[in-house]
Amino acid sequence: MKATPTDPIDLPLAGVRVLDLSAVVLGPYASQNLAEYGAEVIKIEPPEGDSTRRTGPSTEPGMAAIFLGVNRGKKSVVLDLKRAEGRAALLRLVDGADVLMHSIRPQKLAAIGLDPETLLARNPRLVYVGLHGFGEDGPCVQPATNIVSNSAITRSTDDRFTWRWSGSQASGMHDETSSKLGR
Repeated sequence: MKATPTDPIDLPLAGVRVLDLSAVVLGPYASQNLAEYGAEVIKIEPPEGDSTRRTGPSTEPGMAAIFLGVNRGKKSVVLDLKRAEGRAALLRLVDGADVLMHSIRPQKLAAIGLDPETLLARNPRLVYVGLHGFGEDGPCVQPATNIVSNSAITRSTDDRFTWRWSGSQASGMHDETSSKLGR
């Protein structure tokens, strides 16, 4: 029997194991693409599930269309990383993984002993991917908030884009960010 292009063994990422600890859309969409190229993707969710399970229309609770759309073709496991048993289970998965991708704040991972140094010491061939809208360090990382949702971008009469911050969380970043967005 001749193999077809959809046979998993013929796909370029066949045999690659990806642990996906990401949430919402960016990470799940990226790992879905890896699954479509043949990778075995294991989506790891907290007990309450990915927040997109409850975002938008759904035909049954916890299965919103956006969640289903960016998580098809994956295996799924629930691990409570706040508990020692959950962290131990994740570390066992890391031992056999090729890629770990997440969208968890680096400070939170470090606090529970799942920082990149620890994981890479355990599995030196692991490709560690942090998916963060504002990077892992620098002035925009703290506080843990969606800065864009707490601000507005306006266009002035001189055709420059400017951040308008609501609240004092981002004090000191207005001038730097405005100059980066200017044209």
